[in-house]
Amino acid sequence: MIQVTDQARRAILRTILESGTDRCGVRIAVVGGGANGYQYAVALVERPSEDDVVSVSDDMHLFVDRTSLPYLKGTTIDFVSGTSGTGFVFHNPNPVSTTHNGHTLGA
Repeated sequence: MIQVTDQARRAILRTILESGTDRCGVRIAVVGGGANGYQYAVALVERPSEDDVVSVSDDMHLFVDRTSLPYLKGTTIDFVSGTSGTGFVFHNPNPVSTTHNGHTLGA
């Protein structure tokens, strides 16, 4: 399904811990981006939606809706921090735009 690097996993778990809320996981989705094509959406959530596929690894819950799943199949999510910026990077072998809006996790 989707691979999450150790750096991305640590960033997600750290953000969940720092949020001080009941959020237990992260939802990854592919959404329409208008002129930019598709974009990635990343958000902390309390629970999965009814149509989510749930993946649990090392106490991290990853939720992906069934519509987004085919677009994300085989994707690796990484987290980078450097002079070009800090955020999640999606290495996707599928034909989806490289534009993403998931640099920070939030409500």
